Amino acid sequence: MTTYICKCGQRVQKSSNADNTGNRLEGYGPGHECYGCPYAMPWGGNKWDEAAKRFVQDIKGYECRTSRTLSYDSHFIGSTKDKCTCSVVSLDFDFLEQISAWVKDTFPLGEITGNFSRDEIRPTDYSHNGRYCCTFVCASNKKGIAAKAALFARFFNPDGSRKDITPQQEMEKILADIEKAKEGPTCATVPNADAAATTAECAVPNATAETPTISESGADASASTPATSLQNCESAPAASAGGSSVSTAGAMQDKPLTTVPDAMRPAFDYSGLTDQTVEDLHFAEDEYRHGKQMAERGLVHMGNAIAVAHDALCGVVAQCDNSKHGNRGDDTFRAWCVSIGITKDTAYRLLQVSALLDGSSPRQQKILKELSPTLLYAVAKPSAPAELVEQVKNGDITTNKQYQEAMAQIKAEKDRAAAAEAREEEAWNMVSKAQDEAQTAKNDLDAALADVQGLDEENARLKAEKEKAERSYNEMYESRIAANLQRQKAEAERDRAEARAKDAENQLVGSRQMAEAAKLRGDKLKAENDALKKQPITAVVDKEEVERQAREMAAEMTADLRAQLEQASSGSEQDAHSSYDNVLLADRSLQNIGKMVVPSLRRLPPEQREQLTNMLIHTLGQIQGEVSRCL
Repeated sequence: MTTYICKCGQRVQKSSNADNTGNRLEGYGPGHECYGCPYAMPWGGNKWDEAAKRFVQDIKGYECRTSRTLSYDSHFIGSTKDKCTCSVVSLDFDFLEQISAWVKDTFPLGEITGNFSRDEIRPTDYSHNGRYCCTFVCASNKKGIAAKAALFARFFNPDGSRKDITPQQEMEKILADIEKAKEGPTCATVPNADAAATTAECAVPNATAETPTISESGADASASTPATSLQNCESAPAASAGGSSVSTAGAMQDKPLTTVPDAMRPAFDYSGLTDQTVEDLHFAEDEYRHGKQMAERGLVHMGNAIAVAHDALCGVVAQCDNSKHGNRGDDTFRAWCVSIGITKDTAYRLLQVSALLDGSSPRQQKILKELSPTLLYAVAKPSAPAELVEQVKNGDITTNKQYQEAMAQIKAEKDRAAAAEAREEEAWNMVSKAQDEAQTAKNDLDAALADVQGLDEENARLKAEKEKAERSYNEMYESRIAANLQRQKAEAERDRAEARAKDAENQLVGSRQMAEAAKLRGDKLKAENDALKKQPITAVVDKEEVERQAREMAAEMTADLRAQLEQASSGSEQDAHSSYDNVLLADRSLQNIGKMVVPSLRRLPPEQREQLTNMLIHTLGQIQGEVSRCL
């Protein structure tokens, strides 16, 4: 047989060697000691649901997932530097839901995925010392690795432990959640030592604060450090071996004492304490045992005993508050409480009773000592209303029923006051909201009017700029037309000048040809005249007359050609060539200047463009007038 541990600390024997196994809960339902436990799971095979058209679980009963070892601390498993999956092992379902919600909200694109649902818990996922394993899968890229690292940094310390609470606090939370889920059922009264083992399910074996792990070995519990915390179970006060029960029916209601079976009580280590402290602790132990044997009135003695031990180990405190944010007590004090068979919560309830009596007059103390344990516990709470405490001390309230009715009345009055306050606050919020909305509407109206005014001004400005641009465009267009006309006229004049130059050139060539022809004719006549001179004279000829006539004839024939030849051969021929070339060069220069000037004018602002265009047109007009006068 192997010892397995339930999540609440109960131990069972099973013939199995598995690390985790199910413990069938016979008669599970209302009234069962485990009914409502969040770790109880249905068991059974699957069957076909014709209506749902799917397989559903055929629930045969319920079981608790037990393990050979049990740890309450949450832990991260995996690496933040690779693309592999990671896991979070925990028994805190609230923590797993928190992580799942954060992953869903932070990484909607699926850089890392994983979800925990209380409705989809699988028994096989209970592993790692009885804890539930929730797996998270990251994308196989750098974004997935970064998402896994972000999850780790958000919820866990560098060693993988949970960041927000300590392992000890987490264990206490889980055990408190179990009891809360079971709606605070009471454990059975333990009449004697023979039945003390029945309270085993209401006590959690000791665990260290550093690593709250419960082993299957009983020696682990006795050898644990004094920093222990037991389950906040609500069992009745149990007597030690040979003793009798000290509780009544009333003591079994409304958070009675939580006891620890004798077999699970560790021995207290008195080493390191002063002699006076040890003496005070022994006195407190004797007083506590004496109080356990005195039935209801023994609570006073038990409370006084716990107060003595608390003062000896922790000093005097103003309020014995064991709430989440109150006095948590000293580890040594807790260990001493466990050694005498009570839990930390029980000790603080008794301290509250002792503090209540110390703050009361002798007459009031007498009244308080006659009260039932249930009412005394309720009045001793730090959260008890002061007016009800005074009524109990004065004897106006003597039963727990009267106290609960008064509490219900106060709660109802507070609820009504809170509701009225909420309605008043809601009304004020509505008024404030309406005022804010009105102010917002006014601001929006002012802004809209300002925008309209600004748009009107901008429209006027744009309109003026448009009109100016249109004028500039029209002027530029007219100037361009005039320039085109001037250009066309200049091109026509150029063409005519080129034609005239061509004609002059042709005339010059013709004149040269005519001069050469005249020279040839002159040479021919001279040769003929010389030949005539060499012929014999057959008749009497007047030689001088003949020469005279020849000269007159040659002169008459070559007079015009000689004049043209002399003009062509003069120095003016070279000047005409140079002037012609200069005019052609100037024309090409003007064309090049026009190609450069027009793009530059287009890039200028309208005002400068207009000014420079008019200047160029004026200059070109002057040049055109001078050139035209040469025709």
